[in-house]
Amino acid sequence: AVHGADAGLLRPGCRHGLETDHNFLADGLIVHNSHASSFALLAYASAWLRVHHPAAFYTALLNNQPMGFYHPSTLVKDAQRRGVRFHPIDVQVSDWDCTVETDGAIRLGLRYVSGLRQGVGRSMASAASATTPHTTGPPEVRSAPLCPKCGCDDPSMVEHIERSGWFCNNCSHDWFADARGGPRSPHGLQPGGRRFASLDDLIARTGLRRDEVVTLADIGALNSFGYDRRAALWQAERAVRPSGELFTAWNEEPAELAEHAGEETWSCPLKPMTEAERVVADYAGTGLTAGRHPMALRREELATRGVMRASDLRSARQGRRVRVAGMVITRQRPGTAKGFVFLTLEDETGIANIIVQPDLFARDRLIIVEEPFVLVEGVLQNQDGVTAVRAEAVHGLRGLDVDVDAHDFY
Repeated sequence: AVHGADAGLLRPGCRHGLETDHNFLADGLIVHNSHASSFALLAYASAWLRVHHPAAFYTALLNNQPMGFYHPSTLVKDAQRRGVRFHPIDVQVSDWDCTVETDGAIRLGLRYVSGLRQGVGRSMASAASATTPHTTGPPEVRSAPLCPKCGCDDPSMVEHIERSGWFCNNCSHDWFADARGGPRSPHGLQPGGRRFASLDDLIARTGLRRDEVVTLADIGALNSFGYDRRAALWQAERAVRPSGELFTAWNEEPAELAEHAGEETWSCPLKPMTEAERVVADYAGTGLTAGRHPMALRREELATRGVMRASDLRSARQGRRVRVAGMVITRQRPGTAKGFVFLTLEDETGIANIIVQPDLFARDRLIIVEEPFVLVEGVLQNQDGVTAVRAEAVHGLRGLDVDVDAHDFY
C-alpha cells in the first residue's frame, strides 16, 4: 500500500501498490522503477533545457527529425510563442543543420529545403567565402578565448569545434574568432563576406539542379543576392540554362559594358509575392515557415464569424457553445476509445483539443480525415485545467492553400 502524501496523488478507483523494492504496480500493470526513473529524468532535463536554453533545445529537436509526436512546423511555432526568434534559410549563411546565431535566434538549416540533395547542401554550407581566400590544413591551436556572450573564460567550458570556431558549454553560444582571437561573424565569413559572389557563382560551384534552384528561390533563400522571391525565380530560369559561346563571350566583355547590359537582365516583370503567397511557398518548399502562422492571415475574418482563438478557450465558461478553427496537426483514433476521434488544431496562439464522437466521424469522415484546416462548432469542456471542445459540427476551412503534413492515426 502507499501511505502519506503520495496517496493523495493516486486516482480513486485504481488499484495501486508496491511489489518488492523494484516494481510499481498499477491496475495489474508492473512498471520497473528504473524505467520510471529514466523517464522522470528525461522529462525534467527536457523541461529545464526548454526553460533555460530554449534556442539550443529547439535547434536540437529540429536537427534530429523525424522524431517525437509533432511536426517541425509545430515545433517552430511553439518556439516562437515562447519568444524564440527564427531567421530564414539563406544560401550565404545557413549551415546544413539549424544553428543558434550570435543574436540568440535560430537560423534554419538547408536540411529543410525540399528536394535538396544532402551532398549539395553540405557543400554549400562549407563553401569558402567569395571575398576571403580559403586555406586548408589543420586548425590553428590557440588558447580558449573569452565567450563574447556570457564572458566565460574557463578553458574546460570553451571548446574548439572547427577552424577558428569555438563553442561555450556554459551558455551554448558558438562563434568564430579572427586572427587576433576576437569574435567574427559565423559560418566562415568575414564581416561583409559572402560565400557566393552571384547566383551564377552558386550554381557553378555547387552543381545545383534546376528544381533545386527554383525551390531555393521560391522560399527566399536567394534573397541575399539582392532579389525578392519572384525576381530570384526569374533569374533562376536564366542562370540554369547553358549560356553558349556567344553569351559567354558577352559576359567576358569589359566591366562597363557588362554593367550596362545587366540593366535589362536584372529587370523582372513579376510582382513580388504577397505575405500569403510567401507562407504558401514556405510550406511547399520547407514544410514550415518562420513567418506568421497561416491562421493569423485569416484572423480578422474569423473573428467576425465568432471564431475564438485557442488561447481564449482556457478562460471561457464551461459548457459554453464555441467555434474554433485551426490547422489539423494530429488525428488520433485509439483502439480503446470506442470509436472516438481526437483532433489537435493549431492556430497562431496555441493548440485546441477536439473530441469527435463516433456518429459525427461517420457523418463527416471525409472532412475530418482530409481537410488540412477545419472550423469546429461544439461545447467547451474546461475542467481541472484540461480544455477540450466536444464537436457537434466540423467544416472545411477554404482559402488556405497550405499543404500540411499532419501526424495521423499513430
